[in-house]
Amino acid sequence: MAEFRFGWLGQTRRQSLQALLHAEAQQWLRAWALRTAVEIEVREIADADQAGSGRADVDQNDTGHAVAASRTMMLWSDAGGRLALVVDEALGKRLGCRLADVSEGDGEPATALGREALRELATRLWRKADAPQPLAQEHEVENLPWAESRCGGWSAVIAFGDLSWQISLDRRLADRLSPPAASRSPALTSRQAALAGTRLRLSATLDFGSISLSGLSDLRVGEILLGDCSLDQPVSLGTAGHPDLALAQLRRSENHYAVVLDGHPKQA
Repeated sequence: MAEFRFGWLGQTRRQSLQALLHAEAQQWLRAWALRTAVEIEVREIADADQAGSGRADVDQNDTGHAVAASRTMMLWSDAGGRLALVVDEALGKRLGCRLADVSEGDGEPATALGREALRELATRLWRKADAPQPLAQEHEVENLPWAESRCGGWSAVIAFGDLSWQISLDRRLADRLSPPAASRSPALTSRQAALAGTRLRLSATLDFGSISLSGLSDLRVGEILLGDCSLDQPVSLGTAGHPDLALAQLRRSENHYAVVLDGHPKQA
């Protein structure tokens, strides 16, 4: 296992692969003029349900489609990755008979035609991945460690009607068909943008004057106090913690107080 890089594919990329394979399989059916009343299905399968996982002798997979115990792997591999189609012995013949619209009694030509159609489906995926021309092999099913999810592999069942087979991709081919999103560091928000919407309480303060302590204790409602400052003396604008941000002239705007900025306190 040293040649494999551990790393699971995320759900988004697995869904992307499933959608891509479904679209390619639909186009493949149309290209071969294969008419079927049943919608083609592409369904992701877990490692334990793959061929070569120790459960290859089951009679049915969990889609309900029959799967024979004796199966063959059609494998394509190169620097671009690995792709395997796992088919039972009868699939090529049955698929070829559907394509040629003949009875299943016509054996060898139908089998050859069906296998050729399956090879063309694999070729479509290699072209879609823009991968180098692969080396094709065909042999009995063996373990597919590179197709395990922990190695970034991905497997699915393609099925329509009573025909079904397994397709498996390794991480390299999966990366070509559904590239990982480029890692982007989140853009930092500028200080000005982060603070721009903050609301602050603004106060206008006037240095009114002074009064004796005894005068303060004798104050009564209605008394008039005369300040030391003139009417044109500016008020000090500020916020909590910063009481002297600016100087301003006190004004009136309709029924509201208003201020006209007059400068900075240091300029006074």
